[in-house]
Amino acid sequence: MRLHDHKYLGRSLEQLYLQLKNDFSSVIQVDSDLRYIMCKVLGISSTEFVTKSHMIPHPQYAEDILRIVMKRSSGEPLAYILGSQHFYGLEFQVGPEVLIPRPETELLVEMALDSMTGSSRVLDVGTGSGCIAISVKKNRPDATVEAWDICDKALNLATRNARHHSAEVEFAQKDALQDATWQSTGEGFDLILCNPPYIAREEADQMSREVLDHEPDLALFAGDNGLCFYEKLANRASWKLKSHGKLICEIGYLQGQSVRELFLSLGWQVKLFQDYSGRDRIIIAERTGMEL
Repeated sequence: MRLHDHKYLGRSLEQLYLQLKNDFSSVIQVDSDLRYIMCKVLGISSTEFVTKSHMIPHPQYAEDILRIVMKRSSGEPLAYILGSQHFYGLEFQVGPEVLIPRPETELLVEMALDSMTGSSRVLDVGTGSGCIAISVKKNRPDATVEAWDICDKALNLATRNARHHSAEVEFAQKDALQDATWQSTGEGFDLILCNPPYIAREEADQMSREVLDHEPDLALFAGDNGLCFYEKLANRASWKLKSHGKLICEIGYLQGQSVRELFLSLGWQVKLFQDYSGRDRIIIAERTGMEL
């Protein structure tokens, strides 16, 4: 793509920003996206964006900025366009084969780190980009971290992320919905972490087209009103949890009581935690008879 419209050329950063804001404000989230796009392309910080607002970018940079803005205006997620997403202080490669890491999932990592004592063995079920497993390993280098996913393309991406961050994580292609997967797993774990698919198919019409059209169905939707994965974890995760081990899961903000009752009915002790918006977001489960 080449720029033919002179109004984007020879402009200072501030002028280019204002012109793009004027032209695309109806189709992109200008305040949250546009400045970030420009900083990313130019390789400058948000502070430098202000202090260098008089700078005139090279036409190639202006072209790259416009190309990204036009893609974003079509509804493609910015993380997929740029190929990366920040999560828990690290930058992860992402693509359409994995769910884009969300800020609310950082709470799962925080709770995992708070729950760890000594050299813990940790399992991340449905690792996707590897953001949870890698973040845990980077913050607790003494931990042994294993991560499963059913998708080979996701595992390839997660492996690249682990290599980029020099994080030693053992990745394996496994289907957590199959009993044989849990039966064939060797040593037990102190922590099992999971941000599973938890959206019911019936809820699809309430979701944004941006998510539905671009993010993988496998990472979004689950059967049994979105509870399929939780039911399997409630029935099988205890097979591989050590004494006093904990299962920590992200949940949909409307699923708190349903998931809690499911685990309670199968002999678990459960605590429900809210995210920073006050919505139900995390459960920590431990088998009855163990101190939670």
